Amino acid sequence: MTIADTDIQDQLSIVYLSALASAAGYTFAIENLDRTCTDLMIRGGPYGHPQIDWQAKATINLKPAKNGLIPFELKRRNYDMLIEQSGNPKLLMVYDMPDLKSDWLTCTDKMLTMKHRAYWMSLKGLPASQNKATVTVYLPETQLLSVSELERLMLDAKKGAI
Repeated sequence: MTIADTDIQDQLSIVYLSALASAAGYTFAIENLDRTCTDLMIRGGPYGHPQIDWQAKATINLKPAKNGLIPFELKRRNYDMLIEQSGNPKLLMVYDMPDLKSDWLTCTDKMLTMKHRAYWMSLKGLPASQNKATVTVYLPETQLLSVSELERLMLDAKKGAI
C-alpha cells in the first residue's frame, strides 16, 4: 500500500527542514503526533541552545506573489495554534514543490535534489479569525528559508526576538 501524495508532500517538507537543520549543525526532533501544530523542533547551536518549533507544510499549488506577499491557505486549527503564545518561537514553513511528482526528489550517482524552495513566517501576534475552515496567511517572498536564514532565526530565538 502506498501513501497519498499529500502525505508524501508533508514528509518531504519535514525532510527539507531537517536537511537545513543538519547542514547548519543543529539537532532536531520530529514530533510523532501533531497535537500542538509542531512537526519539527530545531535546537542548539552556538547561541546558547535556543529552540524553534516548526509547523511544516508543502504544496504544489502555491500562488504567485502579489506586492511581495504569497497567499497560502492554512487550516483554521493550525492558524489558531500558531498565533497563540508559546514557550518557544513557533514558525510556519511552506515548502513550494514542483507540479510533477517525478520532480519532487531526484537521486543520481552524483546528487540528491529537492527542487524549489521554502518560505517561513511567524504568525505570533496575528488576530484571531472568524473563518470556519481555513485562514489565508501571506508569506513574505523575501523570507526564503535557507541554512543562513535558519542560523539567523536561531540567533533571534536566543535573543527572544521572534
